[in-house]
Amino acid sequence: MKSLRKHLLLWIVLTIVVVFLIHLIAIAFPGIYPMDGFGYSIIYHFSMMFWFSIIMNRPFINYNHPYYHPKPLEANGRLYKKMGVDIYRILLKLIGWEKLTSLANAPVRRNSENLKTRILNTKKAELAHGFILLLSIFTMTYMLLNGQNIRWMLIGSVVFHLFPVLLQRYNRLRFIRVLDKMTEDLKSPK
Repeated sequence: MKSLRKHLLLWIVLTIVVVFLIHLIAIAFPGIYPMDGFGYSIIYHFSMMFWFSIIMNRPFINYNHPYYHPKPLEANGRLYKKMGVDIYRILLKLIGWEKLTSLANAPVRRNSENLKTRILNTKKAELAHGFILLLSIFTMTYMLLNGQNIRWMLIGSVVFHLFPVLLQRYNRLRFIRVLDKMTEDLKSPK
């Protein structure tokens, strides 16, 4: 347990250092990357996604937490469709993001192990985007307190993190339904 706490503490400290280093870029180059500019927002969001892609496989993260279980409100997926997740998913397909991420995900094709891996990957991605969204809120608060415009940070937070969190929850619901159907089909006599 002490080892897990040490890893968690180290992860928190390193994440704060990464955020601080990103902020140093804006401080060092205010004319090139002002903190309230588009360039800074892009650097911030993509740097954070890169950082979290490195650290999301650590043993101190509990991906079986009840938070990840589908809630009654989201059970049929209509909530996510009303929030525009389907449109966001189509946009990701159009820009080729699905092809890029499919390299890390094995095809489902009636394979329950691949489906379980996909479910786990949605949890990892949701957690990463959720943390980055939270860090972005802190960053935007700091910017507001310093009289800076948060337009680009807010747009980046919604596009790069809020919608991905919603999309991961929506996809996990779909994957769980398919997995449940596969399990039922295996149990039912033919």
